[in-house]
Amino acid sequence: MKLALAALLSFSVVSHAQTASIFIFDETESGNTPSTSRMIFTDNMIRIDDGNDFSGYVLYNSKTKLISSVSHDDSTVFEVKRPTKAVPEHKENAFTTNKKEDTKAPKIAGKIMWETHFKHGVKTCGTVNTVKGLYTKELALLQDYYKTMQLDASANVTKTPNEFQSGCYLNNFIYHLEDYYQHGFPIAMSREDGYIRLLKGIEEKATVNHNLFTIPAKYKHYSVSIN
Repeated sequence: MKLALAALLSFSVVSHAQTASIFIFDETESGNTPSTSRMIFTDNMIRIDDGNDFSGYVLYNSKTKLISSVSHDDSTVFEVKRPTKAVPEHKENAFTTNKKEDTKAPKIAGKIMWETHFKHGVKTCGTVNTVKGLYTKELALLQDYYKTMQLDASANVTKTPNEFQSGCYLNNFIYHLEDYYQHGFPIAMSREDGYIRLLKGIEEKATVNHNLFTIPAKYKHYSVSIN
């Protein structure tokens, strides 16, 4: 009986586990102390949280193009479905890029670090330090996730308050959000509003509970109509 029970428990643990890669970041908003951000990647999903399995989290499913923001505080799930097309941007919101080798940074896995500056006119809106050819599967999921966010933001651009209708804001959060992920996996990122994100640690081929990628059954789902 003990052997049978042990085998059953062993099967239960294995059946609820899956392989994933885990990326830990330090994130700093302007004027605040750094906080932890964790991204867990499987073959077609991303989970973004604060490093705690029991906190609120964001899930992205690349198959359904659905973003689900889960809140345990009020038992809700806010959903964003990828729109079919974006709203064309005005020419005055054009983003320009300046990419160069970061000679001061050490190589990562023998690969060169690149630094890309994003500008609106003469103003630098953001900078990203990347390594091309590393973590390509995870990068593809990030590109897809931010593409969904970008399309949703552009479809809802008329709802953006006037005080945020600046060139850098429109580029960073609406029309060119995805651009920060087009030059390789982001090791470091900063924006003109004071936001900084730094890659702190990586665990490849980690074993995680599949429940981290599920949504509680009784939570209320809602979304905001683009129309």
